[in-house]
Amino acid sequence: MNKRFAQVDERFAQMERRFATMEARLERLEQGMKEVNGRLDRLENDMVNVKGRLEQVERGLYEVKEALLRLEKQAADDVHALLKNIDKKVEEKGFEIYALNKRLLHVKGAIEQIQSQE
Repeated sequence: MNKRFAQVDERFAQMERRFATMEARLERLEQGMKEVNGRLDRLENDMVNVKGRLEQVERGLYEVKEALLRLEKQAADDVHALLKNIDKKVEEKGFEIYALNKRLLHVKGAIEQIQSQE
């Protein structure tokens, strides 16, 4: 009977050692899970920050695109206005040259008339 009790005590001791080992492993696993959860929390916070920055960049890009479109339209309108102005000036100079040529022909004709009278 004593031998049986000794065997039972030995079995209980083995079971206690195994439970202690299992508890230690469980504690290490729980600690590892806490670390993983902490890292996941940091990653989630970082992702929120990255998402916020990305939204800011997208807003900035949209504003730049809008400004570029306005500048392109404005530049095209400015070039068109300048070309119209240049065309108008060329036309005015053309009329002035035409008038000067007529006067020159008139003066030339007058000079030839005077020369033929002499």
